[in-house]
Amino acid sequence: MVLREVNQSFKLKMSKDELNAITEIMIEKTKQGWMNYKKFLKLFGEGGEKKKLSYKQKMEKDKLKDKRITRVLKNIKETLISKNIKYKTAFKKFDLDGDKRINSKEFKYLLTPLTHFLQRKSFKMMQIELSDSDIDYLIAKYDSKHSGYIMYEDFIEAFENL
Repeated sequence: MVLREVNQSFKLKMSKDELNAITEIMIEKTKQGWMNYKKFLKLFGEGGEKKKLSYKQKMEKDKLKDKRITRVLKNIKETLISKNIKYKTAFKKFDLDGDKRINSKEFKYLLTPLTHFLQRKSFKMMQIELSDSDIDYLIAKYDSKHSGYIMYEDFIEAFENL
């Protein structure tokens, strides 16, 4: 099947330039201008080529994660202050199993209800869009003992250093 036909069949609405770009990539990768379905998926699909990030790209990606995490923590801090909730009380709410430490599962579990609570109460809209890797990054960033958990002291330090 020709790309133009695929475009029309699946109503992808790709421009001529986009089709030409894909064709050029296919020619560059295969030296033929065509490829079988498996190769096409490998190149363009979900299982596509994963590029290793350069050190600079990784640093930029980490900076973006840091900004998202800082924004979320600032919003949580503002909410705690506005509702006069002490850090110790908030920590206990995050520590679902009462083991005096917060893991990534507990943190993830509380994000959605917290968002709904904040939006219902007409607080500043809190866009909590943290992926699993963002949450893992957050835990690693504030986990002073490198144990995979945030202890109470780490929790306090995270908010005080914002």
